Parts: sequence; C-alpha cells; structure tokens
Amino acid sequence: MNPVIETVGLKRSYRDFDAVKGIDFTVARGELFALLGTNGAGKTSTLELLEGQATPTGGSVRVLGHDPFRERSAVRHRIGVMLQEGGFPPELTVLETVRMWAGCTSGARPADEALDMTNLSDRRAVRVKQLSGGERRRLDLSLALLGRPEVLFLDEPTTGLDAQSRRDTWELIRELKLQGTTVLLTTHYLEEAEQLADRLAIMHQGLIATTGRVADVVAERPARISFRLPQDRLLGELPPLPAMGVTRHETVGGTVRLETRDPPAHRHRTAHLGPPHRRHAARPRRTVRITGRGLHGDRQGPGPRGDTMTTTAPTRPVDTAPPVRRGAASRMAALGRAELTLLLRSRAALITALLVPAVTTFSMRGVVDGLDLDGTGLSIATVLLPGSLGLALIFSVYTNLVGVYVTRRESLVLKRLRTGEVRDWEIFAGGALPALLLAYVQCALLIIGLTVVLDAPAPAAPHLMVLGLLIGGAMLVAAGALTAAVTRTAESAQLTFLPFWLLSMAGSGMFVPREVLPGVVGDISAWLPFSPVMDLLRGGWTGDLGAADQGRALLLALAWTGLAALGVRRWFRWGPRG
Repeated sequence: MNPVIETVGLKRSYRDFDAVKGIDFTVARGELFALLGTNGAGKTSTLELLEGQATPTGGSVRVLGHDPFRERSAVRHRIGVMLQEGGFPPELTVLETVRMWAGCTSGARPADEALDMTNLSDRRAVRVKQLSGGERRRLDLSLALLGRPEVLFLDEPTTGLDAQSRRDTWELIRELKLQGTTVLLTTHYLEEAEQLADRLAIMHQGLIATTGRVADVVAERPARISFRLPQDRLLGELPPLPAMGVTRHETVGGTVRLETRDPPAHRHRTAHLGPPHRRHAARPRRTVRITGRGLHGDRQGPGPRGDTMTTTAPTRPVDTAPPVRRGAASRMAALGRAELTLLLRSRAALITALLVPAVTTFSMRGVVDGLDLDGTGLSIATVLLPGSLGLALIFSVYTNLVGVYVTRRESLVLKRLRTGEVRDWEIFAGGALPALLLAYVQCALLIIGLTVVLDAPAPAAPHLMVLGLLIGGAMLVAAGALTAAVTRTAESAQLTFLPFWLLSMAGSGMFVPREVLPGVVGDISAWLPFSPVMDLLRGGWTGDLGAADQGRALLLALAWTGLAALGVRRWFRWGPRG
C-alpha cells in the first residue's frame, strides 16, 4: 500500500541556513506519526513543506500521492492544518471566524459541531482578541477539523494549554485516529508522543537522529529524571536504585537527578515519599538525550501509556459522503463577508473613507476654477466629476487595502488562510470586496451629488465610466498588494502608499487635466499607471474618447495591472516582515 505521506531526501534552506538537511520518512494511512525535537530542530520547517506552504530546496515530498505545493488544489481539500501559531482577525467573534473558514472549506462540518469538539461552544460570541492563548489554540484546532480531513497536520497542538485542555485534546486526537484520520504532529513533549503516536522521529539540527516505534525509541536511551525530595525525607528512603533501572544518580541540595530506562517505575515507586496530598504534585521531569541535546517531557498531563483517562465525548461516526467542493466565488464571498463585518465595526475608518473623497473634491474646486480650460473642451464639471470618482477609488480601495493586507500579514491571518483551500489571488480579491463595494457606493453618491451641485449633464458614455471603475478597482487591488509587499509594518503603511497616491493625484489628470500640462510633462503623465483609468472615466462623462484612445487606455490599464500582479507574485511574503 502506498504511504499517505512520503519524503525522500527532503531539504529546506533559508539563504545560508539549512533548516532541513535531507530527511526520509513515510506515514501510513491511519497512522499517527510524531516529530519531536527542540526549538530550531527543523520540525516546523518540515511540516510547512508537507502542508504545501513552501517548495523544498531539494528532495521530494508526496502527500496523498501528490506534490502538496505544485498540486495544491488536489491536496488542500483533503487535509487539515493547525499552525504553530495561527492568526485570526481580532474583531471577529469565535463563531464568525469559524463560519468564515467554513465558507472556504469543502464539505465543512457545522460550525457548532466544530466548536463543540474543542469545548469552545460557550465562547462562540466572544471576540477573538478576548480569548486566552489556550483558547486560540483550540480555535485553531477547530478550523483544522472543519473539513473532516483525511490527513491532519498539528504543529505543537497542546502548547499553551492547561492540563485538562491537553487531556481533552489528546482524547480528541485519539478519536480522530480511530475514525481513520492520518495524523502527523510535532511536539516538544516525549510524553505526548508516548500517549498518542504509533511511531516517532526525533529531529536534531535538521536531521532525523532516530526513528521507530515509540516504545523502541524510548527504550534505546536512558531517560533523565529530576525531582525534589520533601524536606522530611532522605535519599536513603528511596527504593534500591539499581532495582529501578537507575544507571547514574546525583544529589544537589534537595534535588535528585537520575538516569533510568524505566521512568514510569521510578515515578510510581517514589510517589509514597510525600504526604498524601502532595504525592503527585511534582512529577519527575524526563529528558531523552539525543546527540548531545535533550527533549523535555512536560508532566502537566497524565502519565505514561497505561494511565487511566476518562472522557464523556461521544464517538462520532465517520462521514464517508464525498464533500461538496467550494468554488472560488464561494470562498471569496466568505472572505468578503468577514472583511465587511470588520469594516462596519470600525466606524471611524468607515466615516473617514466616506467623507474624505467628497471633502477633498469640494476643496479642489478652487484649484480647478483657476485653471485655463479654454480650448481643452473641458469644463469645471467634467474635471471635478471624473476626478472625484478617481479619488474615491484610490482612497477607499488602494489606501485602505495597503493597511489591511499589511495588518493581516503581520498578525498571521494571511498565512493561516493559505493553509486552506483558498488560492492566493482569492485571498486578495476576497479581502478587497468590501473596499470595492464602499468605493462604488461613494462613486454613485458623488455622481448624484455633484451633478446636482454643478448642474452637470448626464454621462455621455456611461459604459466607459463603468469600465473605468471596474478596471481601476482591479488595478488598485493589485497596486495595494504590491505596496503591502514592500511595507514592513502597519505603521509604515501610512507612508508607503503616498508615492502612488500623490503621483496619481498630480500626474494622472485627476484634478489637473493633462491638456493643461506642459508638453513633455503631459506626454510622460499619459503613461502613468492611473492615467488610463482617468481617461476612461473622463471619456465616459464627455463622450469624446475615440475608439483608438479607448483601446489604448484599456490596454495600458491592463498592462499596469498585470505588472503589479507579477510583482505581487514575486515579492509578496505571507509571513510577518516586521
């Protein structure tokens, strides 16, 4: 039978640093495989390759028979991913976050069921920013389970959880495994691997130091155990150390350090040394030495395999029905609804976005009044009206999206979205839908208001105006993403959008028509990115844009949009840059 996960000579490098140095392992269907290692061992870098978040520097990886990076669409709807640190829009509630993710997930289980699985039902109306760290981890797990995945990738799933939540998570993972889910998890805790895994691999400095069945790997090397004796007890009261498999021991103050091949026996045989209410208060800390470094098992959860664990969670039947695939429109609509909710909750930003274009337009009337428009065929109305539409597009779409994309990237929201079925361009487009909607509403209000105030005639070629608004919106989404690609922090986004904004205001004919600019300056401005959009908007109002000029404006706008999209593809980074 072909393995569900297979790596051969897998490598990953970051410039001059080799994070993964050529590893080989396989995971069979229905198996739970654990990757252990200290920080920097290469666990997360390996997991990101398996999830298709990055392409290997060398070697190969197959998940469900496909390359997870190059054949993303064939893999993503069949896997679930829980990142080491997941990002969520902080102003959404828990339920809104799950519903957003469900709208992007094929065959998603009901949101209430997903929350119930991780004991978050009573927090469904709480905003994400108000959750504790452990609750955020459980929310991340809920999202990973939404699509009923065949393969589940869990990156340190119990980090930050309290003892009870850790036990509940272990029991949930066991239940998923019984239903046939293949699980690959990373962990610092050897005890977690003992509790859950069929096999494990221990990574150190980008290599697999040892691999095999859990019991065999643990038996290969002695465990280090450290514990403190109660003040009224002496070392001599311990059972005979050789009988417990202790090969070395030392005492420093009241702390006893042992090396043993039977740590469970040690724990149970020394439990009687303390008073009854303290017998299990301080469990031994164990370390398995691998190539000179240790893996520390946290003793917050239950003991080694064989300890009793009870649960009231019902066994859920396996759903064998083929999932209904989500299309691009459905995924973008889900993202758009979430962003619209966030926009409506940010009242100050909403009011600013609505008022600034109108206020700026009226303030520019004095500038336009001072222009010499004789011989240009233009009037104050035919300058101000198209200019107001262009300004509304730039302010509501471009300026807004630069901040949105940078903020979502730095808070890991975009990275989390990429672990699902959503394609990269859908993330940008879905996130832009509320901004585009706001811009088009503004444009409609400006057309009505300014037409009345300026007593202007109706647009002579409204189809050109609509075309200009549509292609202008697309261009500004791409330009916003490209600007975000070179912006490190949300704070610096207040500055990095200015060059494009000022260039469009001054050089694209927005409020100063190119017809009144000096010859060379006017010729250069005709090739600026936003100039063809303004040509279409003004031509739609005046009706004097010929067929050849229409074609030129359309091709130039599409060319600039395409160049911006290529720049985004080349330079945009999905993880934090700040």
